Amino acid sequence: MSRCMLGRIGANQSLLVVETQKGPSMRYVDSIFGSLLKPINRRQFDAIVERNDGDAYDKTFTSWDHLVVLIFAQLSHAEGLRGLEVGFNANAHHHYHLNVGKLARSTLSDANARRPVGVFGQTFTMLADLADRQTRREGTEMLRLIDASPIPLGKICQWAKWNGRIRGMKMHVVYDPKADIPRSVEVTPANVNDVEIGRQVEIEAGATYVFDKGYYHFGWWKKINDTKAFFVTRTKVNTLSRDQASICAQDHRRRLSDHRRCRSRAREQRRFAASDPAPTGSRQARQWESDHPDHQ
Repeated sequence: MSRCMLGRIGANQSLLVVETQKGPSMRYVDSIFGSLLKPINRRQFDAIVERNDGDAYDKTFTSWDHLVVLIFAQLSHAEGLRGLEVGFNANAHHHYHLNVGKLARSTLSDANARRPVGVFGQTFTMLADLADRQTRREGTEMLRLIDASPIPLGKICQWAKWNGRIRGMKMHVVYDPKADIPRSVEVTPANVNDVEIGRQVEIEAGATYVFDKGYYHFGWWKKINDTKAFFVTRTKVNTLSRDQASICAQDHRRRLSDHRRCRSRAREQRRFAASDPAPTGSRQARQWESDHPDHQ
């Protein structure tokens, strides 16, 4: 409730005073979209923006504005800047609580071209670590799948690089199959080799990395081994190897070397062959024991 009173501040001047009675106000209920943004730690995000100098050129349209708009575009399946502008501004009553302002498609277009992509890449890494915290807490074995997929753009995009097969881009992904989320995503020109991006992956101790022959690099394999991690891959047909010591009938330690590289690049690896073990005391088992007297 409220009541009005007329107050005088001079001989010929008066002032209308409105006195309101305090009472229960309407409670604000956060939107679903606002709830989806809550896992993003603003302090960590601001630190990422500062490290990448993300607001150097677009101070009115901040990195936070940009991130919120991009998430809205993804969730709303926006197909163009015009539709995104209309849809985002149609919910302007939520802008205050999201700490964003009105969107102009020309401003968004300029920000897409000028803002460092590291702002969003590092934010993605921060959220991926948060999503996988439960897996690490349970102590389960970590499996990572590494692969790259070409993105053909055709002749219409003359700026795209040609790699001998397609003209376009390439998306490199480190995927966690247990959590069903990508750990990292990077988009490069199509002529960038898979292993060049693979060598930049942050190796996690105890994890097992699975990749194809596109990531054939002894130096990187050594880095994985030195980090106390593991990897599964296939060798090339021209890979030279020699037995170091026979562990059992199905497990061999070998040293691999590339005939095109110096021998200092050779690394000890293990080759496994799956087969049914011979029963204890059988003729095959006795024959193997006689051939390997040092085995215990």
